[in-house]
Amino acid sequence: MPRYERVVPYSASTGALLAGYLRHRATISRARGPLFLPESRRNHGQPLTLWSWSKIVRRLGLAADLPRFATHTTRHLCLTDLARMGWELHTIASFAGHRSTESTMKYIHLSGRDLADKLARGMEQIHAWRIAQLAQLATRSSASLRAPVRWRRRRALLTGCSWRYRSGAIASFLRQPSRTPSCSMR
Repeated sequence: MPRYERVVPYSASTGALLAGYLRHRATISRARGPLFLPESRRNHGQPLTLWSWSKIVRRLGLAADLPRFATHTTRHLCLTDLARMGWELHTIASFAGHRSTESTMKYIHLSGRDLADKLARGMEQIHAWRIAQLAQLATRSSASLRAPVRWRRRRALLTGCSWRYRSGAIASFLRQPSRTPSCSMR
């Protein structure tokens, strides 16, 4: 299976830590190759194996009282944070080096609170749009007592009610914004 190149962005603080490690790494070995090198007597300067890396991360997790912390935990956290920031799924998949968005979905773990917040933000936008549309309809309805049938149908689409409204229902709703629209029919 071919390996794909990946670009790994990092913060300024991570860059400072990495620069410090690279200076230290030069004291272990100046050879090009793997980034992390062990300093043990047995494998000094040899490439760090996946098994050793997993053990190191496991020990760090246990020391921090995070027994489920593993090598992939930070990857899951990063991709979840990108989803919380509103990145699109395809963009996250590209960033992660995934060829399929299904793979990316396995990494993203949004909580019920995250989903509720996203729904609330979306509903605020929808509600504002509906109010603006209803305000336009109200001004048109007040100009003529009987709105054309297409406008009554549009009102029904916006509010989810039957399209046979009493002409004053929209205007009374707009005067009392704290109430939900009622489906008062003829």
